[in-house]
Amino acid sequence: MERIRRWEAGEVRWPRTPYRLALTQLTGLQPEALGFSQNRSTSGLIEASAILPMDALRAEADLYGTMELAQQLQASDVGTGTLEALAEAVDLLCRAYPVVPAATLRDRTQKRLAQVNRLLSGRLTLDQHRELLVITGWLTALLGCVHYDLGEREEAETARRAAFEMGRQVGHSELMGWAHEMSAWFALVEGRYEDVVTAARMGQAVAGQSSAMVQLTLQEARGLARIGDRREADRALTRGAEVLGRFAIPEHPDHHFVFDHAK
Repeated sequence: MERIRRWEAGEVRWPRTPYRLALTQLTGLQPEALGFSQNRSTSGLIEASAILPMDALRAEADLYGTMELAQQLQASDVGTGTLEALAEAVDLLCRAYPVVPAATLRDRTQKRLAQVNRLLSGRLTLDQHRELLVITGWLTALLGCVHYDLGEREEAETARRAAFEMGRQVGHSELMGWAHEMSAWFALVEGRYEDVVTAARMGQAVAGQSSAMVQLTLQEARGLARIGDRREADRALTRGAEVLGRFAIPEHPDHHFVFDHAK
C-alpha cells in the first residue's frame, strides 16, 4: 500500500490523526514508539492549512471514513484521538460553510450530530463529556446557520437555543457569544433593528475576548446604524477594532465562527 510505503520510507514524519489512532489501536504503541516524530511544521492535525474551503467537505468525509467512526461509535469508551478527530471534523465542516450548498451541509451536519449523540450516551469521564458537549454545541450552531439560510426559521432558532444551552452548561463563553450573534443576525435580516442591538449586547456580556466578541460589536454597530444612532455605532466599531487588534491573523479565515480580519 502506497501510504504504508511512504511511512516506512520516512516520507511522512507525523501521520494525520485518524491514521495515528488506527496505528495505536492496531499495534498498542504510540506513534513516537513507531518512529514518527512531530515537528513545528507538522501539528499532527489533518493538514487543514493546505485544504481549500471547497475541499473541506471531502476532507471531513475522508477523516471520518479513515478513522472508521462507525466502529468507534459502538464502543463504550472515547479516547483522546477520537475527540481530536471529531474536533478537526467540526472545523472542516465550519470551513465548508461559505462554499457548500446549504442543504448538503445541513444533511452532513445532522448526520454527524446523530453520531456524536451516540457517543454522549456511552461511558465518559467528566472531561470527555464536556469536550463532546462543546463539539455538539458547535455542530448545532452550524446547523442553525444553514437552517436559516434555507429559510427554516423555527429549526434555526431551536438549534441556536440548543447551542447556547450547551455553551452555558460547560461555561464556554465563545460558543454562547456566537449563539447570541446568530440571534442578532436573524433580527438584522428580518429588520428588527432594536433586537439586533439587544442581542449583540447580551452576547458581548458573555463572549469574552474572542472572534464572537468582534462580530457582536459589528452587529451592534449595524443595528445602531439602521436606527440612526451614528455616534453609538461608531463607538461599537471602535470597541470591536480594539478587540480585533489583540488577535493574530487567523489561519483559517474561511471558518464560519472565526472573524476574518479582511472585513
